[in-house]
Amino acid sequence: MRAIQGEILYRAVAGVNRAGLVPVEAIAQADGAETATPARMAVHVRGGICWPFPAQVGTQMVAAGGGGVVGWLPGEGVARVLSWRPVGSIAPVYDGDGWPIDGGVVGAVRDAALDLHCWRFNSVWRNADIPQAARAVRRHLFSVQVLRFSAIDELPLGACKELVFRWATEGRLMPPPPGIVLAIDKEEVNPGAPTPATFALAAALHSLDVRPYRAPQTEAWQPITPDTGPATVSMY
Repeated sequence: MRAIQGEILYRAVAGVNRAGLVPVEAIAQADGAETATPARMAVHVRGGICWPFPAQVGTQMVAAGGGGVVGWLPGEGVARVLSWRPVGSIAPVYDGDGWPIDGGVVGAVRDAALDLHCWRFNSVWRNADIPQAARAVRRHLFSVQVLRFSAIDELPLGACKELVFRWATEGRLMPPPPGIVLAIDKEEVNPGAPTPATFALAAALHSLDVRPYRAPQTEAWQPITPDTGPATVSMY
């Protein structure tokens, strides 16, 4: 069993700024990318998780999931994939020498939190199972207290594909890195196979759909004057 590598294209260079955005810089230009990767940008980050679930591939049962982070660029009105990775478990899995061969969802969430300051994750799975899975992640990442998990209704594959396609056709999703495109293409041509790349990307984009980025209040609060309303409110 060998670990499958994902792609980490960006890393944070500072914490969240006053606008609620994370300044990130490119680690490297993805090979075969259709568009140039911006060297620096400030983004609002959201994570997507496809919790590992069993699926039959040929005569074998496999567990496949995935995690990804997208960054929303308010000035351009587009989202860009910052990182993604396939996972086959919730907790890390080690070989006989104690070397990790699959970081699991725990590793994906830890890296997203530490490398990209991503604390909010949307997930696709059976809603009844998500609390137990989220508790398992929290037990391993007990020092990261600000993690927030939410869930969308269990969606069929067609709905997730439609969501990703809609974002792309509306021009709100920049072309993803070749690795995740290849993974999604493989999911397209293998009916019944696991679809973690599509589900994880759809979960992150759905989070932006239902809870879009809103710039925080930056102007000073103005005092209430007689012209705009009473300065005090009587309790009697």
